[in-house]
Amino acid sequence: MIRTLLASLTVALLTAAVAHGLTSERYTLTVGNQGAGGDPGVLYVGGPANFRVVDRDGGERPLELCVEPAPIDQPSCRRSTTNRTISGPAFTAAGETVVRFTVDGRPPVERAVVVRSPEAAQAEGGPVRVLGAAAIAEGRGAAVVVRLNRALPTRGQARPPLMLGREIVRNEVLPRGQRFFGGTTPNRVGRRGRHCYAAEAQQVMPRSALRPGTTFVAAIRRDRRVVAARPVTIRRGSDGFDPAFLRRAGC
Repeated sequence: MIRTLLASLTVALLTAAVAHGLTSERYTLTVGNQGAGGDPGVLYVGGPANFRVVDRDGGERPLELCVEPAPIDQPSCRRSTTNRTISGPAFTAAGETVVRFTVDGRPPVERAVVVRSPEAAQAEGGPVRVLGAAAIAEGRGAAVVVRLNRALPTRGQARPPLMLGREIVRNEVLPRGQRFFGGTTPNRVGRRGRHCYAAEAQQVMPRSALRPGTTFVAAIRRDRRVVAARPVTIRRGSDGFDPAFLRRAGC
């Protein structure tokens, strides 16, 4: 069982690799809680948020960003530029909120975030932070171990996946059709009280070559929003439970 994280990349995952695929996105939308309103770890009704559309090509281009349903006491749409933060809109209702943006007259891009009720937000344990992380790879598969500031849900299936990609950023909202390669439910590992978890990495498609020495980003997402991220350097290996591997993340 010790060497099962990467061994699970068998015919089933090779089949999934053929089915999965998404072209690279030029624009990245990030949505996060504004510091003044507090951060329970989830987006919530009444909480002021920060929106930012990042253009990978750089520069500031005309932007129209719309939030539906409309924010509290504010219009649904507002104008700004890419690579600049829009601060203040507060979510109106629990459930799915659609964020749609248009850059410089180009076709609109749509993303969706999940908003919790104030009561559900209060029940959260606060934001998840990645205090340490490490990643190993062999062939097409990779394993990730993370050390967190707090425990994840005790029920395995409720634990968020451990992602791995080249350009993941915290608070990024992934497309509805985002595809992944691999991934297993994170397992508790390492010393007690360290809040460490290891899993076969859920690789963002399209995949980047897992060359030893290259820098990737290990991340945790809830729904389609990345809630925590930390850079890691890929090293060669196949044992996701190897004590030396776990120690690299402080576990």
